[in-house]
Amino acid sequence: MKKGFTLVELIVSLAIFSICMVAISMVFSVSFNTRQMNDIKQSTAGYSQAIVENFRSAGHDKLDTVYKGSIDSGVSSFVYFSDMGNFNSWFQKYISGNTSITGKVNLANYPLSSGDKFGALIKIDKISVEGGGNPYHIYIRVWRIDKGAKSQSVRDIYESR
Repeated sequence: MKKGFTLVELIVSLAIFSICMVAISMVFSVSFNTRQMNDIKQSTAGYSQAIVENFRSAGHDKLDTVYKGSIDSGVSSFVYFSDMGNFNSWFQKYISGNTSITGKVNLANYPLSSGDKFGALIKIDKISVEGGGNPYHIYIRVWRIDKGAKSQSVRDIYESR
């Protein structure tokens, strides 16, 4: 009797080893993709919170000055940016009155630039309330352009006096 493995035993063990390696590589692949998507969602959440803070720091009186909609008929806009500094320059133009959010969004009016990584939908509604004061409802949705809706983060606030 010879010592060693038969050809059938080697093929069976190689098949079992291959199946195990495929399963392990699939686990690593899914884990990597999940971690990458969580990183992207964390960045979009950070951007959406920073945008909310920009509007909050501007205050109700400044929004009264630049708001181009009417009560209960809001305005919306797409803003595309590569980083927060890029968004902040747009926001400073908006607050100073050099650019405005008027009407409803229309994709044709908001073309992408080549370096833009993120998009933001900004909707602002002025709400009618008894006794005046008319708070603003500001809705912000930020997403990574190359990942689409899977990467979005949503924030909305009410800004009042």
